[in-house]
Amino acid sequence: TTSPTRAVYGGDAVSTATIENGDFFTLALMTRAKTVARKAVPQIFPVKIMGGEYFLCVIAPDCIHDLKNSDSNWAQAQREAQERGSSNPLFTGAEGIWDQVVIRSSTRVPLTTNWGSGSNLNGAENVFCGREAVVFAWGAKPSWVEQSFDYANKTGFCIGAIFQARKAVFNAADNGSIAVRVFRTNN
Repeated sequence: TTSPTRAVYGGDAVSTATIENGDFFTLALMTRAKTVARKAVPQIFPVKIMGGEYFLCVIAPDCIHDLKNSDSNWAQAQREAQERGSSNPLFTGAEGIWDQVVIRSSTRVPLTTNWGSGSNLNGAENVFCGREAVVFAWGAKPSWVEQSFDYANKTGFCIGAIFQARKAVFNAADNGSIAVRVFRTNN
């Protein structure tokens, strides 16, 4: 989330200084982020998985709480629009899906306590991603070494690799992610 090129804000906010109490993470904000992704130049593309095309939005646990408690459309969508049974996103580790966006919760989403005009509101900088959001590179592919010890009574294993994953930035612009900045309750 460091230095995002694109950002959408909860409610009618246009910056972190204009975020107000109640500018929660909502399904309408999810749809707005998807629209920004589709209209971006270069366009942010969805990932092709599970027989469809999906974006990913990683949000703070407080934002999931706010979504479930402040947006009545959420409960209705999960109850009526999702598959019944063990393949329902609520049972697969995803919080749910809305408008081709898989919503996941993570405690690694950056939180703040200094947004708003008085610099005293809680906020979260959630991340909306497409398929080019992260670049993964190998320095050394995985290697496997087995060694016997104590006259072959014990075996040790060594597995090693060198790799790095980073946010994709080209010409100083994020071309695969959007920051979704919102007010959050502090649960």
